Amino acid sequence: MATFDPYKHYGASSARFFNYINLCLENKFRTMRSTRLKNPLCRPGNLSLTADCEDTDRNQVHDESCHWHSEHLREGRERQQKQQDARDALAEFSDFVRREDSSLLKAMEAIAATATPGAATELLGTTTGEFCRMRSRLRQLGRCFQ
Repeated sequence: MATFDPYKHYGASSARFFNYINLCLENKFRTMRSTRLKNPLCRPGNLSLTADCEDTDRNQVHDESCHWHSEHLREGRERQQKQQDARDALAEFSDFVRREDSSLLKAMEAIAATATPGAATELLGTTTGEFCRMRSRLRQLGRCFQ
């Protein structure tokens, strides 16, 4: 080997030369292994996406399998489902309020559009007392709705 320097290895014995070769090979194998582990297809801990498929479909991956095995996608799907359930419940409550006391729909819209009760009061153009009565009536309807 052209890079072996006997002065750095305290002499040129065969044992020191073979030790140097072992060090070079070890570095090369470490580099190869780290390169291979960077490839997601070669990682030893990966699960096969086709583990539950029939033998005829071994080369195909189904969307259901990807969604079932992906925690990130599952969490996103659950979050979307919760948001959809909240929208549905709000729509049902709005229908309930429309049937029971339709004058409170404007108060509901003002509360949804603003961040504070004061801003909702200004948006409605009412007094604080009127807005508090509307809000307490909405709470009462909410308890009846549940």
